[in-house]
Amino acid sequence: MSGLFMSAFAAAQDADSAAAERERKLLEAVQYDYNVIKADLIRAFVGGIGIVYERRTNLNVSFLGELDWNPTAYRKRFILGAGVRYYYNLEYRILKRWEKGKKTSCLSADYFELDLRCGRKTGEYYEELYIPTGGFFAPVVKIGFQRRLGKRCFFDLWGGYQIPLPDRRPKDDRIMPFGTFTGGFMFGVGI
Repeated sequence: MSGLFMSAFAAAQDADSAAAERERKLLEAVQYDYNVIKADLIRAFVGGIGIVYERRTNLNVSFLGELDWNPTAYRKRFILGAGVRYYYNLEYRILKRWEKGKKTSCLSADYFELDLRCGRKTGEYYEELYIPTGGFFAPVVKIGFQRRLGKRCFFDLWGGYQIPLPDRRPKDDRIMPFGTFTGGFMFGVGI
């Protein structure tokens, strides 16, 4: 009986030491970036501002705040958003790059994201397309990846599905009965 107890105790110690070794590798191999400010450069060329602020809360999770504003009369809109992002393969990336002798940013991995956006669209562009204007609320589910470019810059590419409430698309233009596919990319700077 004591031999069984001793082997169970030894197995528990091995599991604890393996977990401690994994934690040590994760701590040594990660570069901690706590904040990133990203801008949508395409929106800057067509008029308006698209800015996202991302704040890391723990190794795999970060929170985001978004501002999408276009003051021109043609595409007038003001949208605020908040979201949570989960980096599902970050630990794997950190450990694989550590084996090669490289460090990885804690904001550089593939992710799932859930956003809530609310805002108002009133510009002439929407009226010309017979899109009902006004306020809306939209949950958005995204999948994407974010990678570091150089020491301080980031590139973020994503695709997702948005469900605007109320659905303000023209009835003739609805390929899907409810919701819209969406996508985008942004460049950011770690601060």
